Amino acid sequence: MVFVGNIIHFGTKSEGDSIYNFVLSSGNRWITGGDFGLEASIFAIIAYTIFALLVFIWIMRKHK
Repeated sequence: MVFVGNIIHFGTKSEGDSIYNFVLSSGNRWITGGDFGLEASIFAIIAYTIFALLVFIWIMRKHK
């Protein structure tokens, strides 16, 4: 809701519709996610992977 609702915007350029803007000064696509956005950065991908593994382990333990 915070990102989709344009309350906080993370990106390489300022977004006029957002209440708060956090402009990433790095041009590195691995850090900024490139044109797609922060959701495609290496940090987000690592967080998605960790969360998926935790859910997988939780499901496997639940079905034993």
